[in-house]
Amino acid sequence: MKKLDFQNKNVQNITISAVIHFPQGFDEGRKHPAIVVAHPGGGVKEQTAGLYARKLAEEGFVTIAFDASYQGESTGEPRQLENPYIRTEDISAVIDYLTTLPYVDSDRIGAMGICAGGGYTANTAINDRRIKAVGTVSAVNIGSNVPQRVGQQHQIGRRHFRFRKWFKSKDRRSPRGCNCNRAVGTATQGRCP
Repeated sequence: MKKLDFQNKNVQNITISAVIHFPQGFDEGRKHPAIVVAHPGGGVKEQTAGLYARKLAEEGFVTIAFDASYQGESTGEPRQLENPYIRTEDISAVIDYLTTLPYVDSDRIGAMGICAGGGYTANTAINDRRIKAVGTVSAVNIGSNVPQRVGQQHQIGRRHFRFRKWFKSKDRRSPRGCNCNRAVGTATQGRCP
């Protein structure tokens, strides 16, 4: 195991902090398959990503767990930023770094992610053809939950306001405006009886 830092060439002024794990009997003169392990949203390399990286190294892989930009020991402001675009760029940046190592086989690089890291890993693999295998654990596509345009944010905010207003009202009629007075949480299948 070796702790290291390297520049993220995909995001300006960011230094990625990572831990690289080596398989038992590691020989720096040979080429080894490698796996990038992406942590869950809000996680760090020493938690679940580090555990999976250690276990995969025991199976014969060079593995690297890293802190995403703006999180953990990686640099960037504001701290704890969870940006799906940047998280996918981080995975590619780690692969950029791995391909500079003489003991990594660039034709046998895999990526895995846990929870949100799984969604980011799958998304990265769509565009980064250097990833030859993908694994996920409880993958979540965080990017699909983030509004892409200000207009969507406005629409979501209006819907939330209408629902909150409806929920606090004493009348509690259906938020669709009908007068059926169905109980909160009762499914109407898009129509009132």
